[in-house]
Amino acid sequence: MDLVIGKYEYYVFTSIEPYVHAVMTIASDYKNFVVLVTNHLRETSDADLHNVFQPYGNVISAKVVVCTYTGMTGGFAFVQFDNRVDAQRAIHKLDGTIPNHIDATIGVEWAAANPTTAT
Repeated sequence: MDLVIGKYEYYVFTSIEPYVHAVMTIASDYKNFVVLVTNHLRETSDADLHNVFQPYGNVISAKVVVCTYTGMTGGFAFVQFDNRVDAQRAIHKLDGTIPNHIDATIGVEWAAANPTTAT
């Protein structure tokens, strides 16, 4: 296991199956308010991702998914906020935009079902 977001650890993503496993793991605890970021450039770093999302709320973790075998990113990442309102704001403001530090149109959505009933 290589990627850590909050208290979760995820397998290296070399196929869609581990990706689905990671999303299902996130779905088991809605209090983490994790968003999925897609279509970013392969050169995007964790720090770049953090800088893009920080203006929308307290970012607990920002992790670009990297394959340990190739060293390349899979073109997606996870960003964890400490509350639903900030995560939703980031989704609303950033989905379909070209933010600084990334220079590509990104997709931003809930990594799991929208946690509207979470406390």
